Amino acid sequence: MTLGVLTLYVNVHPNTVKRYVKYGLIKPCEVKNLKLYSIKDLNKICFILFLTKEKFYTLKEVKELLDFLEKEKIKQKHYIFYVEKFKKNKK
Repeated sequence: MTLGVLTLYVNVHPNTVKRYVKYGLIKPCEVKNLKLYSIKDLNKICFILFLTKEKFYTLKEVKELLDFLEKEKIKQKHYIFYVEKFKKNKK
């Protein structure tokens, strides 16, 4: 899906998604200079929004958590179980 369609689904400004791409939180695929976003990207954006708005994570903390989850090969459906553990271990 394109940026416009994605932002309609998650109800965020396109610049928010662009910022997440810039920070390396999501990685759209490029086809003929067009960035396309997957359902996994959509789910990850929802997770990022949850972390930043509900759990008060900074984008740096979000990046660290996502890097850890991807390194450990944790499936997206299990991400939520690691939120509290990760924050406690950081202190």
